[in-house]
Amino acid sequence: MLKNVLLYIFSVAILLGMYLVTDKWVIFILFCVVTFLPILSLILSLPHMISTFRNSFYIYGEKIIEDDDKLKINIIGERKSIFTNMKLSLMLSNKFAKDTKVNKFTVIGSMKTPITKSFDTNAKCGFYNLYVNSCRAYDLLGIFSFKVKMENSFSTLVLPNEESFKDFEDVDTLFLNNESGELDTDYFNFTEYHYGLNARDINWKLSARKNTLIARKYDTYVEPTRNVYLDLTDKYSENKSILGRFLYLANKLIDKNSYCIVSTKNICMKIDSEETLEKCFYNLFTNSDNREFEEIGTVAFCITGSGEEVKTIE
Repeated sequence: MLKNVLLYIFSVAILLGMYLVTDKWVIFILFCVVTFLPILSLILSLPHMISTFRNSFYIYGEKIIEDDDKLKINIIGERKSIFTNMKLSLMLSNKFAKDTKVNKFTVIGSMKTPITKSFDTNAKCGFYNLYVNSCRAYDLLGIFSFKVKMENSFSTLVLPNEESFKDFEDVDTLFLNNESGELDTDYFNFTEYHYGLNARDINWKLSARKNTLIARKYDTYVEPTRNVYLDLTDKYSENKSILGRFLYLANKLIDKNSYCIVSTKNICMKIDSEETLEKCFYNLFTNSDNREFEEIGTVAFCITGSGEEVKTIE
């Protein structure tokens, strides 16, 4: 609004100066028209501004989206005017991604159905709280305004994209049993290839990624476990990768009607459905405490920023 007011004052001053210098009646008429434009704008816009002021408007958005999707809001309300604009200032905050910003939107003209607006940037993995800083209805020139009632804030859960495991292949052996309850195959670890290992056990794909020969080692047996430990750090990129691999694992187990027990420093939960998975991510992103179990046992499948391994949790 201040910018429009300054622009109006500047225009009036320029026209007045031109009239005083040239003394032409055309410029004087133009000066008079520009001078009275705000009054005309207010006369045309005031009834509709009052109508907008008396109505209530609401915002809502999608409950769950994926990382890098567009954050969008939907605005609900009724406006029947082409003479007013409505401007919103919306704050959004994501503590997990350390992402806080203000976005501004303008709604022009009549509004009979919900209007969808997209934010400037894509969403980041985490939990977004969105609420209205301000909402005002303006006249045609954007000089006069009324505050508009804009109710509701809303939240959006942004899930990470699934990522396949970096170093670990035999997930079924560790988590999923066959019908008889026996393990499907012998469990193996990966190790650097050395003399005494079978060359046929070299994992060429993993070796190329590690830039050294990596082979399966069958002489170390680890009992199967359903425990998953997420070794989260203070780095967003690492945490995003850890949670992406956890999401990959959790969805795989849920699809096979299985489960796991996931734990961090703050949570220890059983994940056996989409609902419990959603609740788990909410707790992770909001740093909420939720311990359904006191301990997860001594052996756990650990997902770290650098890879995955089965190890003893102290």
